[in-house]
Amino acid sequence: MKETKIQQIQKLFNNFPVNKTKTGYPYVLFPLTDYTQPMHPKTISIIADLIIKQINPAKIDIIVSESDRGGGPIAQEVSRKLNKPFILANWYVEKINSGERVKTKIGFSGEGYIYLLGIKKGQNILIVDDLISSGGTLIALIESIKKFGAKISDVVCVGEKVDQKGSEKIKEKFGISVKTLVKFSAEGTKTKVIIDKTTKENKFWKSEKALKYELFNIALPSEIVAYNMTYKLTNLKNKIVLDYGCYNGNSSATILNQGAKKVIGIDSSLKSINEAKKNQNKKNLEFMHVKKDEEINVKTKFDICTNTFVHPVINNKKELENSFKKINKVLKKEGILITLGLNPNAFNKKYAFKYYDFNKKKNNQDLNDEDYFENNLYLPDKSILKLKDVFWSEKTLTDLIKQSGFKIESIIHLNKNNIPNKHKKFFIELEQKIAKQFNITWLDEWKAPLYQIIIAKKK
Repeated sequence: MKETKIQQIQKLFNNFPVNKTKTGYPYVLFPLTDYTQPMHPKTISIIADLIIKQINPAKIDIIVSESDRGGGPIAQEVSRKLNKPFILANWYVEKINSGERVKTKIGFSGEGYIYLLGIKKGQNILIVDDLISSGGTLIALIESIKKFGAKISDVVCVGEKVDQKGSEKIKEKFGISVKTLVKFSAEGTKTKVIIDKTTKENKFWKSEKALKYELFNIALPSEIVAYNMTYKLTNLKNKIVLDYGCYNGNSSATILNQGAKKVIGIDSSLKSINEAKKNQNKKNLEFMHVKKDEEINVKTKFDICTNTFVHPVINNKKELENSFKKINKVLKKEGILITLGLNPNAFNKKYAFKYYDFNKKKNNQDLNDEDYFENNLYLPDKSILKLKDVFWSEKTLTDLIKQSGFKIESIIHLNKNNIPNKHKKFFIELEQKIAKQFNITWLDEWKAPLYQIIIAKKK
């Protein structure tokens, strides 16, 4: 099978010996950063293509990188493809009298100075680099650019040595999310590329095929019940509702049909939003593309926010907390947050390992926050899609919601005792239909209720 572009770039960072400096810093000689082998122009071109996919070229005036190591050729190729100018910063051990300088500490080189020339106030800057490790170089570049009064549109690195937490430092210091093409660990004797399982396994949801499916035709029977219950737990009539993580818009349309006055659906996937706009052309129903690191920029204040199956695809605690904080900002005083997700109490040795077809941790250990687990989704074309979701404990979820300015009102674990009879009938009929279609025998999902609804009120 032909390698994808990203697989070709992953090979530039995988399975290389890790060397320790005198200070214990893990240093690796890579083809891209240290030219341990001739670098083909086609490889640099592929990297530039992948970087350009991460950005909006219309919001960029100049590309900036550093001249040391692999950043220069990448900046030059991105510059050529976008027809935008580029500038390279220089790193010196000692001070020189030229340009804006920022003192910094680079993991493998120690202390020195980053020098930058040629930036003008108000320009929009794209920073590209070959590698982010401890973040020292990027922090100095960002500070230099800010001294000029320029704006940073995006920061994209080819590789990220996750052990050094450089991206986290930059997010904390500047509020900027660094985008990376390849993440890898250098904790052992050799580097190991980390595959983003959420992106890899769930890319189906961004495909044309998935966007054409109706929400209630692809869900597991109990999931359909969970959605129906979520929308009936509070009075939606004449309410202004935010549908956070609206996907292809079907959930937003369902909320509007329940009597809501107005519904705005948002999603971080532009493809999903475009599909929602195309398929759900209804009065008082709007859709917005909001990136993960962006605030929800609306004049409207919402009575209710439905947040359905969003946290199972977030694999970072800070990002999860930020999602709740963003919701809090746009809710009215005492506005309601309804969060639907998987019931974490069901995923333990007593229940999940006995009743469900999940790919558990080794030795049947209970799941921990940020662990992945696998489940099957049965599609209308009789294919089976394997999905990996992210586990979050009930304590972590409720703590993050409370830390984001909410008071927990109730927590509901869906089981036979709290499902209305009409939903039970619907569940059984659909369960039988799917079982017949795929020639499978269903396990009793309600022995360990799969879904959890958390209702919280803004303080």
